[in-house]
This record gives sequence, structure tokens and C-alpha cells, in this order.
Amino acid sequence: MDISELTAAAQAVLRERAPADKPVAAIAVNSTRDDSGWISYDNVASVAYCDDQTQRLDISGTELAVALEKHADDEAELGSVPDVTIPILPPHAQSRSSAR
Repeated sequence: MDISELTAAAQAVLRERAPADKPVAAIAVNSTRDDSGWISYDNVASVAYCDDQTQRLDISGTELAVALEKHADDEAELGSVPDVTIPILPPHAQSRSSAR
């Protein structure tokens, strides 16, 4: 799976469920294994803010959870499902000047 798909899904969950007044640096999600040996991703992400604070965020039922399941399937074919950290780039400041 392409990282841009995970990033877009992470940004969508942030718009829905995270405080809008704090810029986010990254979202991390740990892999988990159930009793039968099935490996997937946890339904709780760790959101790292640019001010070095972190917050747990429930991602169950979101675009990010769906994207991570697809990612887990892809990674499992390669033999492992590593933890994922998705960097979130700050929005670009729009310039009010124009160049000619």
C-alpha cells in the first residue's frame, strides 16, 4: 500500500476526531496479534502533536482503520506486520504575494 493512502486516511480521522487547534506531527499505530495468531493493527492510535504532547485516539470504524487492514494484508504477505508511524506534514502557509 502506498504511504499516501495511509496519510490521507490519517488526515481524515484527524479532521473528524482530533482537536483542530493543535498541529499534529505523526500518528502511530501498533500491530497486535490475537489468540489465534492473526496479526492486525490496534484500534487505538497514538497522536503526537508538534508541542511534544501525545494523545490516544480511537480509530475503530474510520478510513484509517480500513486502510491499515489493507496495509496489514500487504505486509503479512511479506512475512511481518510492523508498527506504523504516519508523518503528518503541516499545512503549507499560503503566500499573499505573487511572482511575475
